[in-house]
Amino acid sequence: MLIALAILSLWKCRWDLEELIFVEVFADYREISPNGDSLELYGRIEATQYKETVVEYGFVWSTVDSSTFPGLEIEKNLVRSNNLSAANGKFFCEIAVRELMLDTVYYFWAYAITKEGDLKYSSSPLVFNTGDILIITGEIKPFLLTFCTFEGELQGLAIDRIKEHGHIWVTTRKLPGETTLVIERDSSRRGPPHNSGIFSTIITTLLPNITYEVQAYAQTDDTIFYGDPKMITTKTIQLSDVKLEQTGNEIIAKGEISQLSFLNIITPDSVGYKYAAEYGFFWNNAEFPQDLPDWKVDHRIVVDSNQTTNTTFDSCLTTLGPGENWINAWAYAILERDDGVYSDTLFSSREEGYFYLEEFWKETSTLLPTRSGAVAFVLGELAYIGLGETGEAPPEYLSDFHSFNGTGWASVGGFPGGPRSSAVSFVIEDTAYVGLGNTSDVLFYKYTFSGWDAEHPVVGFPGVGLRGAVAFVINDTAYVGLGRKATGGGLSNEFYKYNPVSGWEASQREFPGQPRSGAIAFVLDDTIAHVGLGEGVNNKILRYTPNQGWETFGINFGNETEGRFGAIVFVIDDVAFIGLGQSNNDLAYKHDLWGFPNNTIINNTFPFAQNPQGRTDAIGFRIDGKGYVGAGKYTTPMGQTYWFGDFFQFNP
Repeated sequence: MLIALAILSLWKCRWDLEELIFVEVFADYREISPNGDSLELYGRIEATQYKETVVEYGFVWSTVDSSTFPGLEIEKNLVRSNNLSAANGKFFCEIAVRELMLDTVYYFWAYAITKEGDLKYSSSPLVFNTGDILIITGEIKPFLLTFCTFEGELQGLAIDRIKEHGHIWVTTRKLPGETTLVIERDSSRRGPPHNSGIFSTIITTLLPNITYEVQAYAQTDDTIFYGDPKMITTKTIQLSDVKLEQTGNEIIAKGEISQLSFLNIITPDSVGYKYAAEYGFFWNNAEFPQDLPDWKVDHRIVVDSNQTTNTTFDSCLTTLGPGENWINAWAYAILERDDGVYSDTLFSSREEGYFYLEEFWKETSTLLPTRSGAVAFVLGELAYIGLGETGEAPPEYLSDFHSFNGTGWASVGGFPGGPRSSAVSFVIEDTAYVGLGNTSDVLFYKYTFSGWDAEHPVVGFPGVGLRGAVAFVINDTAYVGLGRKATGGGLSNEFYKYNPVSGWEASQREFPGQPRSGAIAFVLDDTIAHVGLGEGVNNKILRYTPNQGWETFGINFGNETEGRFGAIVFVIDDVAFIGLGQSNNDLAYKHDLWGFPNNTIINNTFPFAQNPQGRTDAIGFRIDGKGYVGAGKYTTPMGQTYWFGDFFQFNP
């Protein structure tokens, strides 16, 4: 079984090829047999025309002490290819010499031969000594109490020459009566076997508030090999490095603090830390960090000063906006000493990086003909859009219907009730009901997954024909009301409810607000309907539940007082998104989007390429967890009306 070991070294060598070929050589030693007799080499050739230029490439090697290229007459391992680009210029050779000899220095060169017969090779060799032992100082894993585990790693062909290996460390402390620094040693392995791979040393004599410099080592009869030193500072409170994670549009910082007890080894004149009086995060979104006092702070106060276990803590540092966002963060803890003085602040290492939030809006395909006052409903994974008005004054009323899968449109046949605008729809189980509009027609036509229902095509509405009415569904019962009466033009505040089993309720339920048209209606939590806005009324949104009826006080929408009409609404994850429409105050066209009920502005400008000033009588719906907004109209101050068919996807 192959045992993957760490990269030994990296050599970068350039050939003088008038910037045509660039060679990079590095080696990754891997023990692939019990005797460890194999070396694997990697190289790379880059050339502007390397596919036509290089016909042979690989490595040659020698055991002769020389810094010059030995030629190709010695042993070599070739890789031949007429299509170097298939490997993107990168190649590797496994040097499978039958036995790599100990105490032998090997010299490796990368080379390439062009089709003209030119020999190109690296300017200096890769040198590998099989008598060396590579020792790596690995991770430091502290335990609770006074224990700490130091890891190391052994590599090389001369493992069996090792007499002992482990860790040594130097501290900055002085023992009583000592005048020099103390060098301590703990060898966890003496005598054979000394196997290649990772080993660990458990150290049990650590003291608090001391900086230790730790090195892994391996000793033969005549040589000691050392790993790179690593530093650790012991404290009675330890703080892990902060971790940043993106969850949706939020950046969450996570930290961990460990309460350690050194009371059994603290000397009378030593002062340790009892607990963390405060901990949390410093952070900023500047790419180049400034001094910490200028930074934002999210902190938590520790309530239990007798904390003895690990505590994880997290905080939402910021809510991302679209695009790239650079975040820097530290975890910190303010430590209280045994003498009651707040004496030290402990910091983690800095975590930083780019976090990306996809743009809210993405343009999709256009619906033709362009239109306003259309109607939409969703069955399964498809939305169905149709009807509306378009063209010159007087407008042309449409009767077409189309399905939409998020990217494209397909015709599903004409509406059997004939052309109309400002109709209303609702869905109960797997059947959609479409009716009313700018006609006196009081019939609702049913649409199923099979198309328009020919067997039971219509359901009569007990009220008069209504233009710009609203509908919502709770517990498989639909509620339809408001709007402008198709005959006479008066406004309605009546609501009727419909159930497929019992039909329409004979008595009407009166809406407690002013009569209106062009309102919005939506349901949150599957149980509470919200109805509001509309032509000529304020910004109040009223709630309805089947058991309690209408609440009359209303909820303010957004930051406006005059309200709007002709707005759109769609619901994603129990948040209603409301936008567009016209102001009741000055008839200005809106181009904003709000999240309701927290009244948070989501995007203050829709990305419409056509008419960025806004529009009214557009369409909003949800499929597959994403919102879609499009169509609508805009009338200039000179009275010129424009109809639109562009649609945009909203990704919350």
